[in-house]
Amino acid sequence: MEQHFLVFKEVAETKNITLSAKKLHMSQPSISLQIQNLENQYGARFFDRTNKGVTLTKEGEIFYTHVRSVLDILMNAKEQISALSKGRRGLIYLGATLTIGEYILPNILAYLL
Repeated sequence: MEQHFLVFKEVAETKNITLSAKKLHMSQPSISLQIQNLENQYGARFFDRTNKGVTLTKEGEIFYTHVRSVLDILMNAKEQISALSKGRRGLIYLGATLTIGEYILPNILAYLL
């Protein structure tokens, strides 16, 4: 499904199926088929096709906004997973009262590390 979204996003941004196919190293019929499958799946036409290229329909504009969000979320997830697998960790700032910070918190942190 992510591949379909990437194809849709590229076509929406280039406004040209042939140019998108070249950028994605795919055939033009493959791009057209993936767009057609998305349109069938969602029951809407996303592009108006002309000899000069394609333009987003109103449905396509709505879908484009959501596709960008989904792809951003997936990219963020990949980056976080990659960072975790490489052993990178983020910073955590904790605040505690003197007694808790001195006697309880070190035991909890030792358990977490």
